[in-house]
Amino acid sequence: MTWKTMSKSEKIDHVWAYYKVHILLSIAVILILGSLVNNYWLNPAPDIVMDITIRTKSHDVVYARQLEDTLNHQIMNTAENEALMIEFLEINPEINPTTTMTSEARFMGKSSVKALDILVVDEENKEYLVENKFFISLEEMRDVSEGADLVERLEVLGAKGIDGKFIVSLDYFPRLRPLIQEEDETYYVGVYALSSHKEDIIRVLNYLIEE
Repeated sequence: MTWKTMSKSEKIDHVWAYYKVHILLSIAVILILGSLVNNYWLNPAPDIVMDITIRTKSHDVVYARQLEDTLNHQIMNTAENEALMIEFLEINPEINPTTTMTSEARFMGKSSVKALDILVVDEENKEYLVENKFFISLEEMRDVSEGADLVERLEVLGAKGIDGKFIVSLDYFPRLRPLIQEEDETYYVGVYALSSHKEDIIRVLNYLIEE
């Protein structure tokens, strides 16, 4: 049987039988190249210029995206290729130990490359992080532009740092509180000691204090 005498379906079967690997490899290459072009040229991921990391068991993703959008466009005034990001790192080993382990690895990775800015943590995490000097001191916060005004504003409301560090109850940040669905749990807001975005952090926290 020659190529000319084959039917259309026979030709397709013949090509597939002899060139299947080449076809699949070509498709894979096209998909990879398409993904790279999309990610790096057409729709590149924005540079994260501020991070709010939340360690919690239960959270409101819809509200988080709304708050993220507001902070990006009204408070941060980010450029088109920049963004403030709110990230939830779930911690509930009783329900899903794998997710918790992944969250812990992600958190330690972010801290090692100084990709943390504002932290929202529960009582247990707060104690560990204070112990390991994760949070900026109140004195250093006062030295940042407008930082003293923020600290004073919180103190007037009754907020106090812990062990001289900038970490206070989540209750003083009404616009952050809806992110956490565990109303009976105590949560805290702190500023990462090694953050390089302290002035932006102060601007964001001033907004989050408002009712």
